Amino acid sequence: MTGGGATPEVSLACRFDRALTALCRRLAKAAARSGTGLTPVQLFVLRCLREPEPVSVTALATFLGVGPSAVTLLLNRLEQMGLIARRRDPADRRVVRIRLTRPGRLALARAERRRTRLAQRYLSHLSPEQGASVVEALERMAGTQLFRRRPASGERA
Repeated sequence: MTGGGATPEVSLACRFDRALTALCRRLAKAAARSGTGLTPVQLFVLRCLREPEPVSVTALATFLGVGPSAVTLLLNRLEQMGLIARRRDPADRRVVRIRLTRPGRLALARAERRRTRLAQRYLSHLSPEQGASVVEALERMAGTQLFRRRPASGERA
């Protein structure tokens, strides 16, 4: 390290962090203005619940990396909005299963269409090659399993 300054890697990491934070804030503000009434976290949870089989609260909490009580607060709000339904598993009454309701599926589809339009608007500022490079880099950094893995419907509490 020379003269106490940041290494190029640290400087790049700081720029990346600032840019990503600013982009996430803009996306959250745009989502709030979009009229879906869903926060980015609520949208992510609805995406996780897209499975045809109901998902357990414990499996969802594990997937999100939070405790069941934190998920319960989030699910309470989604249930009040009529977007999800919870029920006890008949095979094991200790397990609570969550599924999207019809309004939940419709809200998810509407929110995803709006977010796709927003992403297209951001990507339109780049050439097709630059856009593809940005998306590929973000997918590699996030890990493709993040976008493919869902909590298994058979996971138990």
